[in-house]
Amino acid sequence: NLDAASSSSDRETPDDGPRSSDPSETMLVFRIAGEAFAVPVSEVSEIVDPIGETKVPWAPCHAPSLVNVRGAIAPVVNIRSRLGMGERVERPEGARMIVLELSVGETDLRLAIEAEEVEEVIEIETTALMPLPEQGASWPPELVRGVARRDDGLVITLDTAALFAPVGIASAADRMRMPA
Repeated sequence: NLDAASSSSDRETPDDGPRSSDPSETMLVFRIAGEAFAVPVSEVSEIVDPIGETKVPWAPCHAPSLVNVRGAIAPVVNIRSRLGMGERVERPEGARMIVLELSVGETDLRLAIEAEEVEEVIEIETTALMPLPEQGASWPPELVRGVARRDDGLVITLDTAALFAPVGIASAADRMRMPA
């Protein structure tokens, strides 16, 4: 169902060394702004209907709020912001929150991301991942593991360790000068 022409499975990452040599990985496919993205199922804790969010004053735009998921507080990471995709106007019908549990470096994280739609679980051949093209792709390449082909288009596999790694947080004074 998936094929590719090049491999990025041996790419080094700063947090976890060389990628696994396992030939396939089970991935959850979801959509944001009409684009298909995937994260490893092994990092998905649960998928829930949207939960009431508590906005956090002075929080960075990529992690603006918190949610209570079954008694555990988790930050909501706005991956649209992290991927440079702009803000959505309103939550679409069928939106879901994907609660992830993963390790980034030495830190275990529990966080939530919002998807406009959760599509399916698929097997992706890690050796079949193609690198993100230098031209025509608007996502930061350091946040993408690779691109997989499937019958109905492409799936962008996200590098969750890079995507959810702490990013520089501006001081409150700097944020006050930032446009809203």
